Amino acid sequence: MLLEQHNLPVLTARMAVVHGSEANPVAKPGLAAFTAAMLTEGTERRNALQLADAIAQIGASLDGDSSADSCYMNAAGLSWNVDKIFDLLSDAMLHPAFRNEEVERVRQLRLVSLMQDEDDPPTVAARVFAREVYTADSPYGFLETGTEASVKGMKREDLVNFYKTGFSPQNSVLVIAGDITEAQLRTMAEKYFGAWKGNATRPAPPMVKPNLTRRVFIVDTPAAPQSALRIGHAGLERNHPDYLPVSIMNEILGGLFSSRINLNLREVHGFTYGARSRFSFRRGNGPFAASSMVRTDATAAAVKEVFNEFDKMRATLPSADELRMARETRERALISMFETTQQTAGSLADLFIYGLPPDYYSALPQKIQSVDAAAVQRAAQQHLSPQNMVIVVVGDRAKIEPELKQLGYEIRDSNVSGNK
Repeated sequence: MLLEQHNLPVLTARMAVVHGSEANPVAKPGLAAFTAAMLTEGTERRNALQLADAIAQIGASLDGDSSADSCYMNAAGLSWNVDKIFDLLSDAMLHPAFRNEEVERVRQLRLVSLMQDEDDPPTVAARVFAREVYTADSPYGFLETGTEASVKGMKREDLVNFYKTGFSPQNSVLVIAGDITEAQLRTMAEKYFGAWKGNATRPAPPMVKPNLTRRVFIVDTPAAPQSALRIGHAGLERNHPDYLPVSIMNEILGGLFSSRINLNLREVHGFTYGARSRFSFRRGNGPFAASSMVRTDATAAAVKEVFNEFDKMRATLPSADELRMARETRERALISMFETTQQTAGSLADLFIYGLPPDYYSALPQKIQSVDAAAVQRAAQQHLSPQNMVIVVVGDRAKIEPELKQLGYEIRDSNVSGNK
């Protein structure tokens, strides 16, 4: 895929493979992220330092990462170095070495990051939320980084097998944005990727079992001055027909600074500095969650107000001003998706990953404006299910549990962070 932009002598190439953390074995969460991190740690031709030096010598960048849906690499630099950029990208993407010494070094870095996460209440809440919404039997039941036990237990062979079984031209896309012509791109693609072989296919997204009862999970953090809240359930997939109405509905509910949840918890009640909600759209049913850090003494009251906003969103039409601002926000977001060659390449790769048509972005403004108040309310009624939501609270249990019980919620113990 190509988008020519000749105003500056720069370009970005993104290679994305539809083989992300959704393909992790449930016993090895974090495998996709670990594998993606290893792509820039040496190839069969270059060790890690040689690869880094080659990138630095041309003032380029090369990085690998993963999401729930894909593993990908970005290579960016000056367009007169296009041949060297493609050489480095193809070498890292097609010939990673997974040297034992680099595996162990990256493993230690990832373990340190996981240990640091233990001291971050919002991350702890996100871990427990994923596990309780999707269960430990689903790849969606874990964060991208995996767990301490899984990262410690991964072997080099696990990384190599994940790469070999999922990285293939059949489920990959090469996206270029910037100062390059179609003829140049065809030459580079054939030269550096033309001999790539493989037979991996696009995996089916994980199946998601719906939750049936509203319930609270408390992670005890004695003497915590604030509680980390995460409230929600499984949402919907990225290519769902209701993607736009749901997105606009969520802007009104908790996406904007002027959203209902933020104004309620921050401006009206002073429970928090900020609160938001988000649908994380994936190839499968990604999560919906409202989240905030609130005063300990206001924990139960904040939970109650969040559910009040869920109920109002389902029961009433949005105002004309709310609808106008939400639609304008979605339209303006398109600009940021194409501000740089890196953002452009990522946005175009999404077309392939989620099976969207080539003219998706050009047709989007008109579709956004066609979403009316009735469609927003219908999206809330169909895709917000307060009675099925999981509530995760990371805070001082002795102070917050009595008032949460008074709300009539079923409270379950969750004294582990989901990181083990």
